[in-house]
Amino acid sequence: MILALAAGVFEAGAMLTKYSILTRELGSTFRRTRPASARILTDELSDALIDSVRAMPGVGEAEARPMVPARVRVGPDQWAAAVLFVVRDFDDQRIDVIGRDVGAWPPAEGQVLIERASLPVAHAIVGDTLAMRLAGGGDTRLEVAGTVHAAGLAPGWMDHVVIGFVGWRSP
Repeated sequence: MILALAAGVFEAGAMLTKYSILTRELGSTFRRTRPASARILTDELSDALIDSVRAMPGVGEAEARPMVPARVRVGPDQWAAAVLFVVRDFDDQRIDVIGRDVGAWPPAEGQVLIERASLPVAHAIVGDTLAMRLAGGGDTRLEVAGTVHAAGLAPGWMDHVVIGFVGWRSP
């Protein structure tokens, strides 16, 4: 009985220690991504628009990061939802910063970096080529050049969405 009590007290202490570390580290990791507090969805995107948003009172930073809705083939007749974020300069991210995990950095034209929690949703590994159907009907194939960690986004397995990042000139 004394041994069971000691084990219980030890486990409770271990759980509290883990909780305090996770609480501190998760918050810190999220803040390092410099998360956006607002998003503007528009059909037209230009440097002049980004500059005008950046000049607004109370705006600390603005960055163009187009989102392309898509679907990715995960089986013979199976598709999963996907979102491709277009990044102008992977080495000069100002908000919603993603971190390099494995593989190429930045991706070349025709390549995509997949958020690491989305790989199981895509049924893919680094080096695979994904067949994608972009919003608007265009089809493309993108090579998985590597993985990234986007701590500011929900994990792909949670929403069952493949999250990818492409360069300004792809696809």
